[in-house]
Amino acid sequence: MGIDDRDGYKQAHSQRPGALPPGFVPSRRAPAGILSMVLLWLLIGGAITLMVRAFVPGFGPVRVRAAQAGAVLLSPNRWGNYTLEGSINGVPITFLVDTGASTVAVSTADADRMGLSGCQGVASTTANGTTSGCLALARQISFGPFSVRNVRVAVLPRMAAGQALLGMNVLSRLQILQQDGRMMLRPAQP
Repeated sequence: MGIDDRDGYKQAHSQRPGALPPGFVPSRRAPAGILSMVLLWLLIGGAITLMVRAFVPGFGPVRVRAAQAGAVLLSPNRWGNYTLEGSINGVPITFLVDTGASTVAVSTADADRMGLSGCQGVASTTANGTTSGCLALARQISFGPFSVRNVRVAVLPRMAAGQALLGMNVLSRLQILQQDGRMMLRPAQP
């Protein structure tokens, strides 16, 4: 292929259908089209996010509802811990109020009794070190006058059965007051 053949090849292929003519300058409207597509996808993503938070259990914020305008006043037990009776999915359990726990936690045996399933594996850091467990979704947690729906619960295999930790994923939605060795849990002020 000589120099003349190469030039002829370039000229023949530059005239093919759909090829841009020499000196063509693209329109400045192309970025506006891209911008409108980006905005459309952002709107679609925002709408999907709002729908998931509203209708899929466990994705929305945890809301604590009080059955009455009351509060719970707790005295420490002989070990200095605050406990109260409650239930998870209707199964009675004693809660240990644990402001150092990030989530509500139960033993594997209690999780089975409560019907907690669909666990997603997770490593948890506890006072006794790191342990493997899983996160499940409780339909309802009740204690005192309070009721919470669709709460993530850590299921920890090394935890003792019969007592659950009431962690900050629920407690942070309440006002916690400590005075004279007592703890009061009451609805958060708006």
